[in-house]
Amino acid sequence: MIVLGFKDIEAGKLIFKEWKNRFGDVDGKEELRISVVTGIDKKNPGHYTVVVSANYELLDRSKYNHFVMVSRMQTMEAPDLRNLNNFLKVYEKTGRYRLIPGSFTSEYSLDEPIWDLWIGKEKIIVRPAWQIGQNDPDVVAIGDTIDPIIPNDVKNPPVLQALQRFSKRKKRKRH
Repeated sequence: MIVLGFKDIEAGKLIFKEWKNRFGDVDGKEELRISVVTGIDKKNPGHYTVVVSANYELLDRSKYNHFVMVSRMQTMEAPDLRNLNNFLKVYEKTGRYRLIPGSFTSEYSLDEPIWDLWIGKEKIIVRPAWQIGQNDPDVVAIGDTIDPIIPNDVKNPPVLQALQRFSKRKKRKRH
């Protein structure tokens, strides 16, 4: 399972109730896109970012020239990837997981999840930051402060263009 933590659990319950009304117990069309971006910090290799957004692949692109994507994300500052890897091992065996709301009791701990509001999912995208380019839907997980882990044998990783774009945007804001 993946527990989405809310500071305001009543708002979280409303969101999940709306999703359950829309999708049912299982998001069979995969309208919610869940992605995990790893390798976002050389100094802290256990850190990763979870992104929740609409599934852009379901949009009818023939009708529109431009799209605006709204995403929510949370960077997990884990000391290592143990929990993520354990989740992925179970996911590889079952091919599914549950998305469940929970409330924060403090900055780093969650209260008991709201079990009856779970939504079944089958697809999750897990990828390293170095693979994300400037026009990628997961670029929201890349900010100008990340220092991505880039394998030594990779030349011109797409993330460098994304970082360059964020750097230019930051410079424009200062002027």
